[in-house]
Amino acid sequence: MNITELGSIGELVGGVAVIGSLIYLALQVRQTNDRARQTFELERGQANREMSGHFAEILRDLQEPELMTLVQRGMDDWTRLSGPDQGRLYAWVGRFHIHALSAFLARDQGLMDEDFANVWTDWYVSFLKSPGLRNWWEQTRSTHHPGFVDHVESRLASNTGPKPVQQTYTWFSEGA
Repeated sequence: MNITELGSIGELVGGVAVIGSLIYLALQVRQTNDRARQTFELERGQANREMSGHFAEILRDLQEPELMTLVQRGMDDWTRLSGPDQGRLYAWVGRFHIHALSAFLARDQGLMDEDFANVWTDWYVSFLKSPGLRNWWEQTRSTHHPGFVDHVESRLASNTGPKPVQQTYTWFSEGA
C-alpha cells in the first residue's frame, strides 16, 4: 500500500467521521429543541393556571356581601357612588384590569393559549358592558395600554363579543 492509497483511505475515514459528527449534532439539536418545546409548554400551562388563580381570586372577593353590593351599584351607575366607594370599586376593577391586560399581553407573546386568554379578556369586557363600569372605562381608558384598549374597544363593539355580565348572570344585577 503506497502513500496515495493511505491518503485515500484517510480521506474516506475523515469523510465518514464528518458525516457521523453532523448526524450526532443534528440529533443533539433536535433533542434540545424538543426539550425547549416541552419546557415552553410546561411554562405556558403554569401561566394558564396562575392566571386562572388570579381571576378566581377576583371573583372570590365578590363573596364579601359589601363588595358584591358595591360592584352591583357601580355596574348600574358609577357616578352614583360616593368618592370612597368609587375608590374601593376602582381598586377591585383595577385588579381585574391588570389580570385581563396580563392575559392579553401573554397571549400576544405566545406565552398563553389564545382561546384561554380571550376567555379572561371577554369576562372583563362583559363587566365593562354594564353602564356604570362603561363609564369608568371611558374615564380611564386613556391611561391603559393602547393595544389592549383597541382590543377591548373591538370586543365592546362586536356583535359576537360577550354579553353584559348582568344578562349572563342575573345575580350581578342590583337588587337581585
